[in-house]
Amino acid sequence: MTESMLIIGAISAAIAVLVGGARAHLLNGKLDPQRLALLDVGSRYQLIHALAIVLIALVAAAGKPANGMLLAAAGWGFVLGTLLFPCVLYAYAFTGRKLWLRVSALGGGIFVAAWTTLALAAVVA
Repeated sequence: MTESMLIIGAISAAIAVLVGGARAHLLNGKLDPQRLALLDVGSRYQLIHALAIVLIALVAAAGKPANGMLLAAAGWGFVLGTLLFPCVLYAYAFTGRKLWLRVSALGGGIFVAAWTTLALAAVVA
């Protein structure tokens, strides 16, 4: 789990930075302000959760006290949340199809569950 989480977290952070850079330098004036704002929100949430994934990998690698199964569940929750929140916002921003926005709430809920699971992993240790 440790190695895969570190790789996924690092790649996710790189994607967040790329989206933020593209939004600032390539897409300004090409998309309407609402869709540009969603790119900002998506890249910010993706970067935060990419760092959380990296943190989980580092905690697991250091052998710090934490429940391993709960730690892994939190990490995979952050991965799934990233697919269902920031990535869905990107899909809407680039396509304009509002159907995508219905899925984003599920991703937000998964983020909350993952953060709660991470706290529980520390408490149960």
